[in-house]
Amino acid sequence: MPTAEKVENAFNSLDGLYAAADLERKQVVVYMKERLTDEEMRDIVKKAGYIPGRFV
Repeated sequence: MPTAEKVENAFNSLDGLYAAADLERKQVVVYMKERLTDEEMRDIVKKAGYIPGRFV
C-alpha cells in the first residue's frame, strides 16, 4: 500500500528540501532552498517507487 511518508522521506532526506505529500490528490508540495530541475525531481519520485506526473 502506498504511503505519503515514503515520498516525503525521499525529498526530506535531501538537504534543503521539505515535502508534504497527499496521495489521494496525487500531489506533493516541495519547498526548496535552491531550485531543482524537473528532471532531478522526477528522479527523486522514481527512486521512491512512483511514476512522476507533471510539475507546476
